[in-house]
Amino acid sequence: MFLTPLRRLRRILKDAAKPISGGKEMTMNKPIQFLGTSLILSLALLGCKSKMESTGDAYLKAGDPGNAMAQYENAMQQGAVSADFYSNYTDAHIALLQVGLESDPAAETLDPLKDSLLSLLKQHPDAAKEAAASAVLLEIGSKRLDMGTEEGGFQFLNAAAALPGKSADIDAKVDAAKKAYQTGKLKEISDKLDESATDGTAGIAADYAMNQLALVLGSETPEMAALWSKIREKNLPTYLFYAAPGLLDKAADARINKYGMMIAIVKYVAPPAPVLIGIKVWNNTSGPIDIDGSNFKLVDRQGNAYEAGTRLQALKKKATVELGKESEQGGLIFKLPKDAQPDYLELTVDDGRTSRKYLP
Repeated sequence: MFLTPLRRLRRILKDAAKPISGGKEMTMNKPIQFLGTSLILSLALLGCKSKMESTGDAYLKAGDPGNAMAQYENAMQQGAVSADFYSNYTDAHIALLQVGLESDPAAETLDPLKDSLLSLLKQHPDAAKEAAASAVLLEIGSKRLDMGTEEGGFQFLNAAAALPGKSADIDAKVDAAKKAYQTGKLKEISDKLDESATDGTAGIAADYAMNQLALVLGSETPEMAALWSKIREKNLPTYLFYAAPGLLDKAADARINKYGMMIAIVKYVAPPAPVLIGIKVWNNTSGPIDIDGSNFKLVDRQGNAYEAGTRLQALKKKATVELGKESEQGGLIFKLPKDAQPDYLELTVDDGRTSRKYLP
């Protein structure tokens, strides 16, 4: 029977410990025992690279990261891998992302590949590999922004900027890409708002686009504040019905189109005088709602909430608003501290459902 070097050494060591004639067992002296153990460990380390892992290395060296990844995945499923496996496995991820950058930067398969790469670099940090990864992540993110896949683009840009070993110029390039994108989007939205003079739904479309921009950027930025204030002023008396037929090119994002109760502000007197808000509510939920002045709160930009000191007209007492119907007009007067700036009016009905109307 053919014996590998490791099995042959084990056989030799086993035979060396067999009893000799007379039944007395011979024991190896410590130097020989130590040498044998060391040889076993050395051979184990040298021999643990599987055929699949070696094939993966060959594919990677030949510039075929796709097949290299397939072999590496199989090698991991088999269990033991060599000491340099994760280094090569990481290189395969980076190379495969580079292939994706050149062929189809918007491909959905790049997203789990990115996540897997980030996990590898977290578990096996390597500054040189992080620098290489940051460069390809930046390029994919920038390409995706140009192609209109904004959220995916920003995910790649943020991933590049978050790597500890990123290239020295990554932060500046990520910031430049984000600013260029934001500037271009704000120009588009401003042009859309200008159409509201002749298109009654343009203000709603502009507000939806601003919400999309805030989601992509992670929050409302200072550069967005002035334009969004104009949009909100334009939309005060408007129900923000984002799902209106023909308004959007595709279904409204549920993170934006989340309010079934829509508020229209038909009159607004801003500070420093007591805040007067004239209100109507459209019920687009799943059934009737009951509202009066106690269901509303005014929230300022510091997050402080205020109840109305005076309730007017239809908001003096509870009234039922049927599904698909509009409430009667009511009014609320709020007294705020001197420096408080109103942010939004919030409606909360008895079952806990809420809605908001942001103020300019």
